[in-house]
Amino acid sequence: MSTCIQIIEGMVPGINRLALKGHMEQFGQVDLVHMGNRQNPEEEPPKVRFSTPEAAQRALDAINAGQVVIDGMLLKAKQKKPQRVVEAQSWKT
Repeated sequence: MSTCIQIIEGMVPGINRLALKGHMEQFGQVDLVHMGNRQNPEEEPPKVRFSTPEAAQRALDAINAGQVVIDGMLLKAKQKKPQRVVEAQSWKT
């Protein structure tokens, strides 16, 4: 289960990182909020990373149930799959 969600709809241009974080903290501790590409949110949507997968799931469930509204806009979100970490290789010269 992932600790990260992507906001895919409902973000108004005036919302800032701290305001989004404040709304998301009702579901659990937020480790990171990345606002993505504000000019093209479809290309790089806002992301919220929680400290636990359970908090991320609570947020996702509430958002998709229509219970999270920011500046009059209903948010929609999806779970962001964790990125695979590739270990660096040491190169012999």
